[in-house]
Amino acid sequence: MNAQITGTPLECGARAWEQFIVPILNATKNKSEVEIKQFYVGVLASAFGAMMADFGHHEADEIVRAVIDSISDKVREKCQATH
Repeated sequence: MNAQITGTPLECGARAWEQFIVPILNATKNKSEVEIKQFYVGVLASAFGAMMADFGHHEADEIVRAVIDSISDKVREKCQATH
């Protein structure tokens, strides 16, 4: 597997997800719901830990909260559009 990923930061993140995380998710098809949730928590915790190391706890927390708020807003908009 070629680990070199190029592009914008957003493109790199998407490609890393596709190359490294999706194959693991495909392998979880026979896992329990709890194990799949634990996998996601592990991925998120690792990403948050890396952001804390790079930017400090406060800024990493702000980044994560902004992303969660953005996703929540998009989900809410989709739900309102379909009802």
